[in-house]
Amino acid sequence: MGYSTLVQFAYASDQISPDSARDLKSLGKALLSEKLATERFVVAGHTDATGSAAYNQTLSERRAASVVRFLSAQGVDPQRLQSEGRGERELLYRQNPAAPKNRRVEIIKLAR
Repeated sequence: MGYSTLVQFAYASDQISPDSARDLKSLGKALLSEKLATERFVVAGHTDATGSAAYNQTLSERRAASVVRFLSAQGVDPQRLQSEGRGERELLYRQNPAAPKNRRVEIIKLAR
């Protein structure tokens, strides 16, 4: 089962916004809880479809890495977080490929 964050990013940016930082702090606390402390997660970065596929792939990787760094700074063991970029391949809003909501990171719990 996945937990999809609403970590939003400005156009062409991998910087976490203050609003998203608050959400990620809460997520970090949850990941440190006894219930989730041994679980592993994929941190998947995404982009909108503006720009080249190669650029979007790299940007999505930077976004995922940014979230992993943030969560690690909150005390989450980075070995529990598998960072990957998915570029523009999995748009949330296919009807509007340039929609800002497509620029996100998803946290997905790995099966045991």
